[in-house]
Amino acid sequence: MHMKRPDFSRLLSLLRVRALPSGLEVSDQVLRLAYRAGKEWTGVSVVLAPGVMERGEVKDRAALASALRALRAKVPALKHKGKKMNVVVSLDSAGVYTQSFTLPKLAGEELKKAIDLNVQMSSPDDIDKSYFGTRVLAEDIANNRLEVSAAFVPRRIVDALAETLFNEGFVALRVESRAISLVRMVRSVVLSSVDMVRPYLIVDLDNEGIDFLVMKNGEMYFEYPMPWRGVADVKGQIPIAQFDSALSMGLRQMFNFYRQHWQESLAGILVIAPAFTDETVRVVRDASGGVPVIPIMLSSPPTEWLVALGAGMHDGGHDNGKGEIDLSGEAAADRYHEERIIDLLGFWSVVMPSALALLIATLALASSFLGGMVSQAAALPVGNPATSQKVIALAASSTVFNNEVALVGAAQANADTSHMILDVLDTIAASSSVMVSRVTLQGQNAPIFLSGTAATETDIVQFKNLVQENRNFGTVNLPLSGIQPAGSAYSFSMTFPLAPNAFRTPR
Repeated sequence: MHMKRPDFSRLLSLLRVRALPSGLEVSDQVLRLAYRAGKEWTGVSVVLAPGVMERGEVKDRAALASALRALRAKVPALKHKGKKMNVVVSLDSAGVYTQSFTLPKLAGEELKKAIDLNVQMSSPDDIDKSYFGTRVLAEDIANNRLEVSAAFVPRRIVDALAETLFNEGFVALRVESRAISLVRMVRSVVLSSVDMVRPYLIVDLDNEGIDFLVMKNGEMYFEYPMPWRGVADVKGQIPIAQFDSALSMGLRQMFNFYRQHWQESLAGILVIAPAFTDETVRVVRDASGGVPVIPIMLSSPPTEWLVALGAGMHDGGHDNGKGEIDLSGEAAADRYHEERIIDLLGFWSVVMPSALALLIATLALASSFLGGMVSQAAALPVGNPATSQKVIALAASSTVFNNEVALVGAAQANADTSHMILDVLDTIAASSSVMVSRVTLQGQNAPIFLSGTAATETDIVQFKNLVQENRNFGTVNLPLSGIQPAGSAYSFSMTFPLAPNAFRTPR
């Protein structure tokens, strides 16, 4: 049974500590990262060597990891080795299969069952080997039916990519197809110039090839990618005549497909072509059959950054109530929720010491003030009963405040120790490829309980030895029964005490 994960999104949003995601476009040729620098968007990119990625699948993990490190080096906020960045990953659409279908207007459990059945029938592969997502695109009131979109991607593609990203400091909050990211950005940049309710054909040229998309109601309904490798000649070249022929053929296929599935006529053809712009627009106009052709010409942001920016414009939540298609899978979702908890702990690790310091300063000033009042009162004649009562009251108040100052100081010391313990354990875990899932601190004299997961038993033993070698901790108890297989990894639990005078001197 899969237990529901705790979701701290609402709390983090209320506390204004939720980190907005960046957009990461992953294609076979390039990595593009669009992120916020203050209130402005900025972007960095790294060109991938041939063979690192193929149709969205990682073929050379070491080379991809090296490219991700080079990408991190270009982002000032990621200069710290332990800093992580939350990203919405836009995956090369060649690895994603998209299918739209219609259903009678249903609701609740009946709608879920109908969608599940259509997903089973639409899946291009064994459904157990795929991650998939669905989205209700629109309600056709006249015909009393719903239009639904489903997307599928092989699990191996997402798992390998998400793991490599995480190891290099990028947390994949969501994984979606390049087409969905592009349509999201198109909605933003052309919203004022076209009627989004009407259907449009998008013709997009990029480094990977030509992408044909059907957009209706501002949603992506269908995608037909035409990679350059299918257009190039035997020498890998694409003569203009061959480019024109391939583009015209793709348009005819799209027009035929559209007429077979939708009755409403196209409102226009949106052309996105950073290169061969004039030639592309000319060919599209010749083949359009009178449908208006609308070139999307952008200087800011540059056209080639539309996909990465579109991914970054997503709010990043795994359950945002909008039904957005998410192909990240269980492992990425687990990492997402763990990072949310870390965000929450990180927030309080900053706020609590500051709040305690402010409280100590306030109490110290109050104590000083009351101490001065007591001294003044002590200098007065003691024969006056009213004066004596005031002296007694002020002395009592001063004692209470001094005690409170001492208590707050002790609380701050304990809080600082807890943060130092967690920091040390997090550093040790990162160096031994262990993921800590739970740490229980019961008190200065009580043992610390820790549990987590690792890819191998060797990683767990290495982690145990590193904890044992740290002078702030005592003897580690890691029973063999505490190491258990957990799918393709291992879970473990251990206990160990704090050493005498732990964290009393600088580490």
